[in-house]
Amino acid sequence: SILNLNCGCPVKKVIKGGSGSAMLKNPDVLRRILKTLRPQLDIPLTVKMRAGWDQQSVNAVDIAKMCEDSGVDALMLHPRTREQHYEGKADWDLIATVKESVLIPVIGNGDIFSADDAHNMLEHTGCDAIMVGRHAIGNPWIFRQCVLGEVSRSGRNIDDLPDPIPSSSDRWKTILTHFDYFRGYLGERLALHSLRKQFLIYLKDEPGFQHFRTVLPGIRSRSSLSE
Repeated sequence: SILNLNCGCPVKKVIKGGSGSAMLKNPDVLRRILKTLRPQLDIPLTVKMRAGWDQQSVNAVDIAKMCEDSGVDALMLHPRTREQHYEGKADWDLIATVKESVLIPVIGNGDIFSADDAHNMLEHTGCDAIMVGRHAIGNPWIFRQCVLGEVSRSGRNIDDLPDPIPSSSDRWKTILTHFDYFRGYLGERLALHSLRKQFLIYLKDEPGFQHFRTVLPGIRSRSSLSE
């Protein structure tokens, strides 16, 4: 549906080749990439970015303006520097500043732990939308919770909408669906191996978690997983 250029990833194997958040150190290169991409695309072009490379080079506003001038349709901002990785607090004020500096939509990201956090970011920054990252891992229901929170604040009745808190049955149904998607790409054996950490996060607060954690390494098939 869109092409999203990632100028936010902080991990070493990505930045060592000049990709991810390393792009923020080379705005001229980023501009040339965007100017090359834009005429070739019939779909929206978006950019995911961080505050900057480090605290001495916070350049999110300049990068945002350059992206807008280059024909980018929307920006996604995680207001930590590459140097911070995921430490410290996300600077929501920077999202507000970037939002004020450009006319294209700005999507805020960072420290969205709950539906209340999502609402507070929208209120605090004036951003057009929010992006949930790490805290959707093992908890995809956070999106449902965000929607229900906004519907409830609007005064509309939410009694007929899905329960925001998943039941044990909901969790297992989602785990198996998640596994089936992965199995379609990787095959059964690799999918089981790749999703072990995810399974544990899905079930960390469920009764029987410690037992499941013990038996998980020995699970070799979908049928064993669903027993």
